Amino acid sequence: MPASDDEWQRVPLPGGRTCWRRTLRTTVRDGIQLVADVYADRPDPGPGPVILERTPYGRRAARTSDGALSGENPPTPETVAEVFTRGGYRIVRQDCRGRGDSEGTFVKYLNEATDGYDTVEWIAEQPWCDGRVATMGVSYSAHAQAALASLGAPHLAAMFLDSGGFASAYEAGTRMGGAFELKQATWAFHRAKVSETVRTDPVLRASFLAGHRLRLDVSSSNFPRFDVNSNTGGTEVGDRRKVVATNRVHTGGRSWLTVSVLRPKPEGRPA
Repeated sequence: MPASDDEWQRVPLPGGRTCWRRTLRTTVRDGIQLVADVYADRPDPGPGPVILERTPYGRRAARTSDGALSGENPPTPETVAEVFTRGGYRIVRQDCRGRGDSEGTFVKYLNEATDGYDTVEWIAEQPWCDGRVATMGVSYSAHAQAALASLGAPHLAAMFLDSGGFASAYEAGTRMGGAFELKQATWAFHRAKVSETVRTDPVLRASFLAGHRLRLDVSSSNFPRFDVNSNTGGTEVGDRRKVVATNRVHTGGRSWLTVSVLRPKPEGRPA
């Protein structure tokens, strides 16, 4: 799987610090190319341990979940990477499939296992990696770590998961015991609003203006009971059976939710 021909570039940082960055393209098993940046303390470094972070939010975008570092709140990816490169690590930040500059279609969670596995094994073959690949990341990046770990990547040496990584999305994360979690609808709405498809299509862009109402399809509408035991209504200790409830939000073949597009809250007014 070849890397791009992009050259190493020096990235100046506040306080006279610096690190080096190169853009990579990794071809995964179905031919899709995923784009990443590798950071190091110098161009063309020798073999060393690598820390990989995979994100759907833009590999060069600062995120508030990274906290504050070196006077930056939130810190840039370069600032975070430089802390690790000083210790001899190489840092790889990759755009998930269909996000940022990576090819393909983004479907939340579903490709992270194989894409992550292929990326880890590809990194292990590079001349700047000593065969040890660790992963890190918060929230979605933690979910992506758990997904790739489920396939047993041989060169996965360590994982640092924060605020994410579920064993069963049916029990919690995407559904709660089978019930669709509405946070997934709001997450999709906000991602769609800033997507390239919406930003470049005036009709779609107008549909996200305040006052519009969007219909979001939900693929299943079976909800469990929520009495004592979330599955059966019995006691949590004595009744462990799983029962799928049959109440429906909508009686058609599919269910949907209607989301109102609200105007931004004026400055100084309470929510």
